[in-house]
Amino acid sequence: MNSLRRVTGMRITVLTCLLVAAAGTASAEEAYGRFRLSFIVSDQTTADGLRTNSSNTSRFHDPVLGGVRAIDDPRPDAGNKNEASIKDDFRYDFQVSFGFLRWKWAELTADASVGYFQGELGDLETAGQFDLVDPVRITCGEVTRYHLIYVPIGEVTEVPVNLGATMRFRPRATGGPLRAMSPYVGLAAGYLYNEISPSGEFLKFSDNVAHSIGHYTKAIGHGLAGRAGPDHQLKAAQAEAPDTFQYNVKAGIEFPLKKDFLLVFNASWMWADKPMDITIDGRHSFGEAIPVGDTDFEYPVGGMPVVISQGGLVDYASGHPIPKPNQPCKFRVLPQDGIPDTGSYYAQGGEIRYDGFTFGLGVRYQF
Repeated sequence: MNSLRRVTGMRITVLTCLLVAAAGTASAEEAYGRFRLSFIVSDQTTADGLRTNSSNTSRFHDPVLGGVRAIDDPRPDAGNKNEASIKDDFRYDFQVSFGFLRWKWAELTADASVGYFQGELGDLETAGQFDLVDPVRITCGEVTRYHLIYVPIGEVTEVPVNLGATMRFRPRATGGPLRAMSPYVGLAAGYLYNEISPSGEFLKFSDNVAHSIGHYTKAIGHGLAGRAGPDHQLKAAQAEAPDTFQYNVKAGIEFPLKKDFLLVFNASWMWADKPMDITIDGRHSFGEAIPVGDTDFEYPVGGMPVVISQGGLVDYASGHPIPKPNQPCKFRVLPQDGIPDTGSYYAQGGEIRYDGFTFGLGVRYQF
């Protein structure tokens, strides 16, 4: 997908250069008292995402033995490579404008627009340590044995509807597409309609959560963890994309190609009132991470996960691991059997804001 978008971007750039070069002596046209129709294709980049806390480390100041000891979160640090975010993709905007004010150096248009964007949401980070299918190798010196599992969340569709105004400069410029270019800035506000289409993997994961029983754990001191509450039926994982008010600023440049026909470069920034929300058992953090920084409290080396006694969030493997011949502490894990596995789990939910940039190219016609 990224390769296709890079090739498409190169073709658009070449086409733009050819159009500007072939435009001759076109001049800017005043928009005052006229309607303008615009269509813009942009690359949308969302600035926010779910970041892992699996690489957290506490620096424990031992009051008895003295010195400082690092206590790492038990999950693999490889989780740092993952960030659940809305992936970049194309956005399409259609705008209708009318020029209602003018000055010698600029003019003001009223704008109404609607857009469309669809992008992948990335992966939900889950970590599991399994009681039966791949347990901790205590005789091999292991303390924990967590595996990272990434669950694709799905796709999000955004439809922004806006009302705003644009200040366009140099409306009477002449001398061809480059010398007659007209820069502009604008403001808009409106409503963002959103919908998440969850992946099959996420729906299965959510169903597994809803059919599991387990309890949370907490640090009780001296490197130990204990129950933070009784066993309970877990709530299904959810990914919600609420509709929200949103606001944006934009800036760009118009290049006249021929009478009443313009090429447009446009950039914008959008921010919204509400974020997307991803929860597991109604929580953003399913399992408590080891806190970062200096502490006089000894957190458990084994972490503070959610212990699943019935059910399981994922199907990691089946049966018991088989030792490899002549390879101490090396085991072969058997294939998945379609049955979720009990054990200790973490999962990283949270909020993802819709805020982000667009940078695009389009055409504009006025009449």
